[in-house]
Amino acid sequence: MLRAFGPLCVAILAVCVERKYTPCKEAAWLCVIACGVGMTVYKEASRDDHSFFGAVLVLASIFMQSGILSLSAILMGKVGVKLDGLQMAFYSGPSGCLVLLPFALAAGEGATLRHALRTEPAVTTTFLLGSSVLAVAYNAVVFQSSHTLSSVGTSVLANVKIVILFVLSALTLGEMASWRVREYVGCVLTFGGSAVYSYIKVKAKEEAAARKKAQEDLEAEAATLKARAVGAEN
Repeated sequence: MLRAFGPLCVAILAVCVERKYTPCKEAAWLCVIACGVGMTVYKEASRDDHSFFGAVLVLASIFMQSGILSLSAILMGKVGVKLDGLQMAFYSGPSGCLVLLPFALAAGEGATLRHALRTEPAVTTTFLLGSSVLAVAYNAVVFQSSHTLSSVGTSVLANVKIVILFVLSALTLGEMASWRVREYVGCVLTFGGSAVYSYIKVKAKEEAAARKKAQEDLEAEAATLKARAVGAEN
């Protein structure tokens, strides 16, 4: 449920990292989308000694992912050497592997991998290669989306993806019969809020393009009048 508020975290970090401010109207609909996703996926969890620590780890991962989206938007659009999504995935993949490798070894995953390679080498190799290809493809799409849509737009798209997968799994497993009003309201808020947010963004781009064209027309007209005045003086 905490991941539902990812777009808000991205919008906050975008102010610090990208120097991009989210208008109040868009921020309000981001809150609607976050609440909708939270209502849809919320499940009562058992309370134990590790629940607080798990929540802290989830929050940390949300802020780190938000920072990656903002930084990738800068690297892919505002620096001298512009990178595409595949290049970003190529450069970020090895560093991510090096960061996660010590934790995997400390958790004993190395022994599990060695056992799997000894007992079922073909299945294990196929699984590793297939998951690696999917990870590269997913990262490339995410990075490219942060450049095409913006970091906040990519985070909104990720939230919509979560709800779509949740609905599809419920349809496939026949779990929608046990849905309550909360889940349906959450879906409406998520999809409706995303549609309105997208409309606001498109409308803002159209208005910005119209203002730019009007400014260019005024500058062209001023240049023409100046040229005529110079010609009349000569």
